[in-house]
Amino acid sequence: MRSLKFTAQNSSYRGVRFDFNGSIGGAVKNFILWPILAMFSFGLLFPYMLHQQHKYVVGNAAFGTQKFKFNSNVKGFYGICLKASALSIVLMVIIMLMMSNSFELLLATSDETGEPEMQGGFFIMAAFMMAFGSMMQGYFHALLMNARYKQTQLGDTGRGESGFVSNLGALDLAWVYLTNLVMIVCSLGLAIPFTKIRLMRYRTSCLKLKKGSSFDYILSIQLANQSALGEEAGEAMDLDFAL
Repeated sequence: MRSLKFTAQNSSYRGVRFDFNGSIGGAVKNFILWPILAMFSFGLLFPYMLHQQHKYVVGNAAFGTQKFKFNSNVKGFYGICLKASALSIVLMVIIMLMMSNSFELLLATSDETGEPEMQGGFFIMAAFMMAFGSMMQGYFHALLMNARYKQTQLGDTGRGESGFVSNLGALDLAWVYLTNLVMIVCSLGLAIPFTKIRLMRYRTSCLKLKKGSSFDYILSIQLANQSALGEEAGEAMDLDFAL
């Protein structure tokens, strides 16, 4: 909760700062209680947990004085998880078939010593698992983020609410995850800051603002309040700045 609040309050757009007003109780419920319940439900509550977490993060965020609204229902999250599960099964079958030769390499023994010979089989298996994990992470996160931003609305003024369009590509995001992982491993962790910025750049390049008339209304009200506050503060302190 403090991390989300710190990030929001240190972010701004067009001179207007963001904010986050989530409670500690809400964070405990959505990020501790629901994961425990999802685990004991054998994953059946996992989509509902995701829905509640996104609702907490988006619904408590604000741009200036206007809060964001999260309009997605639980059904959409169950659909995303079902698609990801189906792809996971298909990819696992394909990878198991491709790795059958690797298992033969692992079990091969030397004719001279009778000891197992790795012959690179371990590294082939590791490469397959890294590719599998990156593919699943990219596909799942692309679906999740695209749905999250599609259902995020700014303002409730009846003036044409503003929203977002996210066009994350599953394969592109999977490639970013995979190459970031390789860079982190090869650099012994030194590349972590670079990979975080690289991931954020790709995500923001796929995100667009649908600026409705409510956005201009919110911006004008916020800037007017800031100007009035500045004038009142100047008069209260009797400051005279000359150019």
